[in-house]
Amino acid sequence: MKSLLTLLLVAVAGFTSLQAQSPNPKKLSGVTWLLTADEMVGLGTHSSLDKDIHLEFAADGKWTTSHPLLNNQFKGSWETDKKGKLVMKAGNKTAEIVSITDDKLVIVYDQGTSKVTWTWETAK
Repeated sequence: MKSLLTLLLVAVAGFTSLQAQSPNPKKLSGVTWLLTADEMVGLGTHSSLDKDIHLEFAADGKWTTSHPLLNNQFKGSWETDKKGKLVMKAGNKTAEIVSITDDKLVIVYDQGTSKVTWTWETAK
């Protein structure tokens, strides 16, 4: 019984540490990202952006896009915030970069009454 409890605690601790890791910022820059999904949830669910939007992150902490995103801006900054979250900013608006792989990027923009999830893939 004691070994089962120990195993369970180790599994929970391992899962919690995996959840707490933030995305690797090194995967952001040097890639052109193409929007593949745009979903707003809160006051109904819908998509509002064209699927041909490009997003690029520079190593110096800047981002640019072919269509206005945060705060209706075409550019902004990105950083790891005080809580260790990878975020992109424009003016007083902030979106969280929740996951990055070599070919997929997911960004969540919480607008208070609604949440927008943008999914991007590397442009080929």
